[in-house]
Amino acid sequence: MSGTDNKESDIQELKQQLQQEKEKNNFLCRVSLATTLDDLLLLLSEWVGKRAEVDGYYINLLDSEGDNLVCEKISLPKKFVGVEKTYLKYKYPLNKPDANVESFKNNEVIKIDAGNVGDYGGNTETRFNRWELFSLVAIPMVVDGAPIGNITIMNQWYELAEKDISEISDYINDFAPQIKNAHTYTEMEKMKKSFETAKREQRLFLEFISKVNSLTSVESIYDIFTQELLRRYSFDMSGIVMEECGKLVSKKNTILNEEFTEIHKSWVEYYKNNSYDIELNDGATAAAYIQNSHIIIRDVLEILNLPMSEKDKKALEIMRTPRTFLFVPITQQGKPIGVLWLFSLKETVNITDEDLAVIDLLCSFLGTSIANAELYGKVEDQNKEIDTLNKSLEQKVLELHELATKDRLTGLFNFGYFQEELQRRINEYKRCKGEKFFSLIIVDIDHFKRFNDTYGHLGGNIALKDVASRILSQAREMDLVCRYGGEEFVVVLPKCNLEGARNFAERVRKNVEETPVKTDTVDVPVTISIGCSSYIPEETASSFIGRADEALYRAKENGRNRVELAHDELET
Repeated sequence: MSGTDNKESDIQELKQQLQQEKEKNNFLCRVSLATTLDDLLLLLSEWVGKRAEVDGYYINLLDSEGDNLVCEKISLPKKFVGVEKTYLKYKYPLNKPDANVESFKNNEVIKIDAGNVGDYGGNTETRFNRWELFSLVAIPMVVDGAPIGNITIMNQWYELAEKDISEISDYINDFAPQIKNAHTYTEMEKMKKSFETAKREQRLFLEFISKVNSLTSVESIYDIFTQELLRRYSFDMSGIVMEECGKLVSKKNTILNEEFTEIHKSWVEYYKNNSYDIELNDGATAAAYIQNSHIIIRDVLEILNLPMSEKDKKALEIMRTPRTFLFVPITQQGKPIGVLWLFSLKETVNITDEDLAVIDLLCSFLGTSIANAELYGKVEDQNKEIDTLNKSLEQKVLELHELATKDRLTGLFNFGYFQEELQRRINEYKRCKGEKFFSLIIVDIDHFKRFNDTYGHLGGNIALKDVASRILSQAREMDLVCRYGGEEFVVVLPKCNLEGARNFAERVRKNVEETPVKTDTVDVPVTISIGCSSYIPEETASSFIGRADEALYRAKENGRNRVELAHDELET
């Protein structure tokens, strides 16, 4: 080759480099003008899609919680375009093995072919074979040394060259910061919309929760839940599948439109004898359960010719015209215990991200409600036995309370109870500023020792019980009548001033004086002496009692069978 030819070749190479640099600058200029995440991902997709050696790709970004890589953009090989919507928003949990996750967590490019695809966990190998790939390359998207997601390139006939991988990596990392900012903004907007939706749904949601919480039967919960979701959204059939003994078993299937009665009957009949193994290759129901993430197929008609499990094929045959399918894990404390089915049988259903967020929450609530109902069922029988034991215990508690607080002879409250109750009522009196009066009286049977000496202790006991009953007969329901000790009684009179206490004491005194006590042998006249006091604000209980006791002493000194008032109140 001559020097002229070499020079011409160098010129052409330089022109090509300048053209590539110009194209890159133009591309980055368009990137800088993009304002939304969708615009940025569209530009990246446009650039990647033009490359002849690329048959498909998907772009994953880390979600706001930092728990999953989420597929935000996807383009599958032409043969599989019908299932693109199914994988859009697909989640790859960071705590589960997968090639995408490994590339992200290790911040490294991963190249996969038929020879090493079996080395990667999750459903990497399933995707590789299902999409008939020759090679798969996962490239991390990095900002300031930390990955924010990745792009995975699919090839059906070639292996992506190192220079192509390097070029793609350079391009996506040039505007990864802008993608990060746009993604953060998008996530914040989603959160805002979620709050707005939650506010609108709050009242209906609380009504629904209240109704479910009142149910104690698992079957009733299945009924109301499947019916409620059909009413809230535009699906035609709903169902609940629960894990039992390592299988996913259909427990409830519901329709509201009678148009689908025959399909419903066939569906129920089929699942009487068929369940799902908890394996990824056994169908979408099992996949949603294992991955603990909802799966949505927005239009089943677009994927009817794709590979699927035999059980899913049979389910589609029964449905005749299946359209939108939604599989949502039913969780308890974050762990799956079953799967919710939502199916449309005529038209596709437009389910938004906000709808999915609410349905996810409802399925978490459903899991808790089912657990509570099952626990209630187990406990109900035990409760009957416990109830019997509790009644016996309550009776014993009452008996112990009687022994602890009642005087066995008269049936009145005892001295210990009087002390506690008086202090409580004094405290209550202090809190209730508007209550002006609070009094008590102390009653003493006159010459009781002489009565005992004459008629014996048996006769004395009769007299004590008799006088106690007469005091009780004059007392109001709010009054507290207690045995103070020996032949003395005390009555606490709330909302009663000193004059009211005097009147009450006189009624009791006259009642005792006018009717003799009937002993086993004779009727014996009995009289009583009474001292009265009214509570003075801030005084102690002992001072309150002491002033009534002083009044009682004066009643005895002044001849007995009389009522005397505490001096402090007389001066007031």
